[in-house]
Amino acid sequence: MFKTFLRPPGPAGLAASVVFAALLVTFAALLWGAIRGAVLVIAPERTLAVTQEVSALAFSPDGKTLAVGGVKGAVTMWDPATGDPRRVLSAHTDTVWVVAFSPDRRLLATGSRDSTVRLWDAAAGEEVACLRHAGWVLGLAFSPDGRTLVASAIDGTVRLWDVETRAVRTTFRARTTARGASVAFSPDGATLATTSADDGMVRLWDPATGAERTRLRGHSRVVVAVAFAPDGERVAAAGMDGTVRLWRADTGEPLAVMTGHEGTVGAVAFSPDGKALATAGFDETIRLWDVATAEEIAILRGHTSVIYSLAFSSDGRLASGGSDKVVRLWRAPGR
Repeated sequence: MFKTFLRPPGPAGLAASVVFAALLVTFAALLWGAIRGAVLVIAPERTLAVTQEVSALAFSPDGKTLAVGGVKGAVTMWDPATGDPRRVLSAHTDTVWVVAFSPDRRLLATGSRDSTVRLWDAAAGEEVACLRHAGWVLGLAFSPDGRTLVASAIDGTVRLWDVETRAVRTTFRARTTARGASVAFSPDGATLATTSADDGMVRLWDPATGAERTRLRGHSRVVVAVAFAPDGERVAAAGMDGTVRLWRADTGEPLAVMTGHEGTVGAVAFSPDGKALATAGFDETIRLWDVATAEEIAILRGHTSVIYSLAFSSDGRLASGGSDKVVRLWRAPGR
């Protein structure tokens, strides 16, 4: 049969081939048109079973380690390639809400409900410093140059420490509370974003002085999460009003409102190339959005309860975790 198809076609066979090819082109065009308008539903690539509800996630800059913080106060370092745990960091006495790696991968910072920020030697797993805050630590980030660490607390206090000396550089008051205390540095380190609980705004600050620069308006309820795009041109935020919003970082101009989640959206993360935005909600779904068009491009299903945290690796893998006591690893489409 295969040899018959390999023979040079006669006139009748050639005509039939042309018709068949035309039908294939038409079918492909129809199929592509249908796919373009569809939202992909993606299953996880790998699942890590943990022993506590997951409240915080962070990939190391090289993507070879995933730090997972939980409600029991422990932080587990995982190998995302094999799914094996490497070590457990135990010092906090209550929920670890946030974790962050320094840009040079040497340090891991962890923030907890026990009102402390702890610095760890990421390779050895040894604690190297304990920094006291004014209350539960709910937001945490290193500056892009790794010299400054910022943490926000439940009482609205934002503190910035010198990473080398551990001295407090700046302290100022933001409108952070237990429901809205996310922080993020711009890629150039010149701007700090904080969320707020009582007025639905994202505030942009000068991290050197603590002076407020801009207010990003639009949310009608508590703003839970905020992130800068890798190029620094956009700011994304999500909150209890169920929306995800984009603004221009330099002017505060609103760019887009993305809807689709049912209820609170608790986490946002830009892909490394800045083309996609991942959001996670209390509706147990993760959604991927095209940043340029603000269109939903995929739904990631697999969690069975509230999702609290998202993190992208440098090579485009996405990690998610929440109250179902698992971490799921995803490979986003086109990544």
